[in-house]
Parts: sequence; structure tokens; C-alpha cells
Amino acid sequence: NVAPATIVTAAQIRIGIIGAMTESGLRQTLAAHAVGLATSPLTPTIAREARALRERGAELVLLVTHAGGWCGETEDPRDLSSCDDGAEIFRVARELPAGTLQAIVAGHTHGTVAHFVHDVPIISVPNFGVQFGRMDLTFDTTERRVTAVSIHEPQRICSRTDPVNRECAVAPSGVAAEYEGRPVVPSARVAAAIAPELERIRALRAEPLGVVAKTAIARSTGPESCSGARCWPRG
Repeated sequence: NVAPATIVTAAQIRIGIIGAMTESGLRQTLAAHAVGLATSPLTPTIAREARALRERGAELVLLVTHAGGWCGETEDPRDLSSCDDGAEIFRVARELPAGTLQAIVAGHTHGTVAHFVHDVPIISVPNFGVQFGRMDLTFDTTERRVTAVSIHEPQRICSRTDPVNRECAVAPSGVAAEYEGRPVVPSARVAAAIAPELERIRALRAEPLGVVAKTAIARSTGPESCSGARCWPRG
């Protein structure tokens, strides 16, 4: 029940959006979750969907994908020397015919990307929502095409920042954070959208499992759940 692509209209511009994921995605989950599913090679699949979107009237085409890359530096969007040159999304950008995509929003690798690859702008930010990524596409409403693209260097997301170096800080040492002169505040629309799911999760967490842990279980957002002697040494 997931459409591979869609067209939305914003500011009277018909924007085609393609959704994709890494080709190895189904190998990274339980086999029972992938019954009846298969992945296709990204490049020809994206090219086919882009052509279909153009035929349906899309004036620009974006790719939103759970496939990504990684770069160590983001000051110069044309400098790829700090990037993982063999990254999956970089390969896709290089293999697609010129003009297929106007932009790529990537993910999966939790790596920062704010670069042009084969003249395709790609933006990606790390996990846990620690950065805000942005690119601006200038669309000429007379020529009906994208005439310029600007990639902004990703910014840390903070509610408060240090007044001297502008790094994230905690109260009372910091001041209210701003982005382009406006305060950084939670989105009321996002909060309202996720409220029902958060309530459902709270209810699930309150249900007793019927299992008693003999020792405390440490909370960790990094490694997989431990087991055996690595968690509870014998003796």
C-alpha cells in the first residue's frame, strides 16, 4: 500500500516525489517481515519513475530515499574530498542521466551530506534529529524549470546556544537559539500529529511483560540489546 511516486502542487508548481530505500534493506530486517517483497536496482527504477512523473506533468522531480552517504566536511558543497566516494546514493547520482533529478533527500547512513554529486544536490543529516539540513531550489515560473540551487551547511538543532561560540548549551548558561533571526521552537503541528502515537506507546510501556530481570537493564541508543555473558557475567 505504498506508492513508489506521487505528484504534489506547491506554489503552483507540480513537484514529482519518488520514494526509495537501500537495495540491501530487506536483508537488514527479519525474514518474516519481508515475505513477498523484493528490491529492485535503484538507478533504473528511479529513472523509470522519473520519466513516468514527467509524463504525468511533473515540472521537477525529487528523490526521497532511505539510502545515503557520508561526508566529513560541509563548508564547500562542491568539495567531495571528505566524502565516502563509494556511497550508495553517490553512485546513484552519478549513474542517472543528467537532469533526471533536481534534488535528493537522503538517509539510512546517519551521515551528513550537503553536496553536489554529478551536479545533483544531496542533503542528509545524522540520526536523533541533531541537525537541520536545507537546500533552496529557485524555480523560474516563466521558463517552468529550476534555474538555481543553493545548499546550506547543516546546522545543529538547539533550544539554547552559547552566546560566545553559538554551540548548543543548557540553561542557564545559554541563550534562546535562533535560525535566520527566528527562535527555534517545537512545531505545534508535528506535536499534534505524533500525540496519538505517543499515547499508544505510553500505554504499551505500561503493560507488564510477565518477565522479571535479575539485574538492572541499562538504556543505550547505540548497540543492539546485549545477551549472555556480555551482560550478565557468570560466577
